Amino acid sequence: MQGAAVGDAVLVASAADVAGVFFTAAVTAPNVVTVYAKNFTAAPINPPSTAFRITVIKG
Repeated sequence: MQGAAVGDAVLVASAADVAGVFFTAAVTAPNVVTVYAKNFTAAPINPPSTAFRITVIKG
């Protein structure tokens, strides 16, 4: 993501509703935002391919 810097805050929203999965994101390198998925269920989940809306808040 052009202009993103390590330490900036990131908001992420998934286009797909994936029950039991929580998505977070962070700027991991200059101009790079990495999205993480955490499965809060006891079962394996194979989420569908989806788009994400990413908002970077400059710090």
